[in-house]
Amino acid sequence: IDDIDPIEDLSSLFDTPSLPAQASSSLPSLKEKSAPSSPNHESPPAKRQRRLSIVSADEEKTPRFRPYQEQQWDEQYEELRKFKADRGHCLVPHTFPENPILSRWVKRQRYQYKLKQENKTSTMTDLRIQQLEDIGFVWDSHGAAWQERCNELAAYKQAHGDCNVPSKYPENPQLATWVKCQRRQCKLFWNGKPSNMTLDRFTSLNELGFSWELRGPSRNTKSTFEL
Repeated sequence: IDDIDPIEDLSSLFDTPSLPAQASSSLPSLKEKSAPSSPNHESPPAKRQRRLSIVSADEEKTPRFRPYQEQQWDEQYEELRKFKADRGHCLVPHTFPENPILSRWVKRQRYQYKLKQENKTSTMTDLRIQQLEDIGFVWDSHGAAWQERCNELAAYKQAHGDCNVPSKYPENPQLATWVKCQRRQCKLFWNGKPSNMTLDRFTSLNELGFSWELRGPSRNTKSTFEL
């Protein structure tokens, strides 16, 4: 092998065998061979370049993460899984002293998801969306906040036996305000006025044993809110 002249060897690879004159004349010329057979014809180099452009565009849509960024995301995802295992849901409170990093991470996922929905630059990917939805993640921040308060009300009932949170409740003043708001929104709902109360929310509170009227019925409002 060492005795072979590399230059001669390479040239032999590209040499074409000689053809008889008759066969040679019957072959199309180089100019005719390279001409496109139809307007839609695309040369191999052009096709290859187009494929590379498509791949590049797809790669731009999918954010690339450094290994430590992937690791950080996976770590917080596992923290969220543990949270759900302990509490039965993924509604991490906005203020969560037990794990403030997780609380901020959850809010960031909703923000990045919103950016992705608006076709803006985002770190959210289809894979991450699937992973979060698989464990019951709630994307709607307003809906998540409502459900968070509903869970707090359920905990209150478990501790006190009812849903009658006092107007002044130092242990959780936000819950006391929220409870009064639900009663007010329900009245608006039944009177056909704009309200953030929905049938699903009404049903959830009803099943929890929520008290809609504490001061007696009003003439302009249904005394018993039943479907």
